[in-house]
Amino acid sequence: MAFYTGRYDNRIEKTYRIEVVTPMFLGGADGTSAELRAQSIKGMLRFWWRALNPGLTVEKLIEKEGKIFGSTEGDKHQKAAFSFYIDESKSSIKTEKKLDGGKTFKVEHRSITAGIYHYLSVGLFNMKERTYSREHIAPGSLFTLSFIYESDSVKNEVEDALKALVTFGGLGAKSRNGFGSLYS
Repeated sequence: MAFYTGRYDNRIEKTYRIEVVTPMFLGGADGTSAELRAQSIKGMLRFWWRALNPGLTVEKLIEKEGKIFGSTEGDKHQKAAFSFYIDESKSSIKTEKKLDGGKTFKVEHRSITAGIYHYLSVGLFNMKERTYSREHIAPGSLFTLSFIYESDSVKNEVEDALKALVTFGGLGAKSRNGFGSLYS
């Protein structure tokens, strides 16, 4: 039996080392533990890719996105033009439930004082009990993303989305409040 390996000849492999700068609230399957999953990252890459392509019509956007990220729309099921995984052997991810630090202040109309982290994470932090409802990935954690691209054009599109994610965005809950910020 012969194996056809020619389809793997022109693949481009690239690795990115990423550091967590601010606490990242990514939920695991049980809803209380912190877990970094490739699908969470892929979803944000899709979001930032769309944000970087505002001039395309809706039809062109859907078509091009499907070619890059894969699609299950209609009869045109397609596989993504790249794959990636979180390389556990090159990653050091720490999870914590406690989060202290930042300037403390008194919340108006209440007899509660809170740190800035606690205030910005309302909904995840119970002010009365002074506890978080779930774990977070601690700042300083490092993870490695290993990508395999089918072509240079796909590599460029995904890299642009990854740069936008790292520069302007974040991962997880409360990322609009500055949590889940990344550095690469």
